[in-house]
Amino acid sequence: MAQRQPDTSAYRSRQFLLTRNEREFFHALHDAFGRRWSLFAKVRLADVITCPESEWNREAGRRIAQKHLDFVVCHPRSMRIIAAIELDDRSHETARRRRRDSFLDRAFENAGVPLLRHKAQSSYDAETLRTAWVDSIFGAKPCAHATDRNGLTTRRRKGRTSHGTSRIPAWRRTRFTARKAFNHCRRTGA
Repeated sequence: MAQRQPDTSAYRSRQFLLTRNEREFFHALHDAFGRRWSLFAKVRLADVITCPESEWNREAGRRIAQKHLDFVVCHPRSMRIIAAIELDDRSHETARRRRRDSFLDRAFENAGVPLLRHKAQSSYDAETLRTAWVDSIFGAKPCAHATDRNGLTTRRRKGRTSHGTSRIPAWRRTRFTARKAFNHCRRTGA
């Protein structure tokens, strides 16, 4: 007996992957990053952070399985995840989205992956984004000549500011530094 095929007449093309505002932001980010990083849109959350295999059929797995991120920044050669970016529009003001955003903030902090947020605007300037994102991702503007053979920043940092707090973001001091990333990529062949 032939197996009955599911009805597919309800499906149609969405035509555009991104909304108009997301497209404007994507193009500004693309101009800001140039060839230094690869930028991806609408990435499944579970492809960026994960949980133990035993948790996939429980709440931890379900909470990340069917969600996506607006943008993900990766190293162009190794595809190592640099950061995730969420474009926060008016929908992020609802109670449900605030709970989701709070969950994402905690999950990304625990996973050691930077999650950057940007408020939706009518237009975006690539130079402003370049300055803001490079500072957020690396803690300071990288020097063009201070990169290793894989393009990862290896510059030295000056310890602390005059008021005693580190200029390097907390996740950067305790997690995956550029040198560790370079060594990891070299060891694993990534």
